[in-house]
Amino acid sequence: MGDALTIFGVLMTLMLILMNVLLYSGRRVFSQNIKTLIRLAYEDPITGAKNTAHFDESFQQILETKQPFSTAALNVHNFKGINDLFGRMRGDRVLCYMENVLNHNLKEGEFFCRDTADLFYLLLLDTDEESIKKRLAVIIEQIRASSLEYG
Repeated sequence: MGDALTIFGVLMTLMLILMNVLLYSGRRVFSQNIKTLIRLAYEDPITGAKNTAHFDESFQQILETKQPFSTAALNVHNFKGINDLFGRMRGDRVLCYMENVLNHNLKEGEFFCRDTADLFYLLLLDTDEESIKKRLAVIIEQIRASSLEYG
């Protein structure tokens, strides 16, 4: 009887250890899947920039704070022509470069998203028209400078 009780105790301990390992593994996989779903829901798959769903949520938060802001839209003239002439990979590199330029030119609290094809929306916490024009001119010039590399 004593041996049977010892075997039963060992089996129960092994089952508890196995159950804990399975629960830990399941929780880890679940957590990774949640992170992947959030990334897919809020990030542009080509550039890694935030998408319009994330932009809309952030935009609503800015509206609630009643903080002054401006919006702008940027796109590449004849982007379809770039894709047709140089290929989609080159077009994707242009979009990634635009994302990089925008990231480096926005101030804290400002954000942008890539909508469709070559259309980017920006929310700027600047409301001075001349200041905005200068900032956008700098961004556009930096993007144009990259086209010389591929020209």
